[in-house]
Amino acid sequence: MRIESRATSLSWIPSEAVKGYTRTMSAAGISHYDSPPPDVLGDLEEMRDADAFRFANRIRSGPALPSGRAFPSGPVRG
Repeated sequence: MRIESRATSLSWIPSEAVKGYTRTMSAAGISHYDSPPPDVLGDLEEMRDADAFRFANRIRSGPALPSGRAFPSGPVRG
């Protein structure tokens, strides 16, 4: 049995964060801010190709339980 959990994080720059000199650069088309990401992510490759975020991290982890039984866990004492 394998138990697995996944998480994805996106980095994006909201328009409210672009101020001063960087706003001028954005208005000139040299840089840009990002639209907010959707609540539910779709295809990250499509979003990347559309320049919808700065970078993404995909995290996947989980223990392999060959016997199919969970084992007790908690703080280690001693």
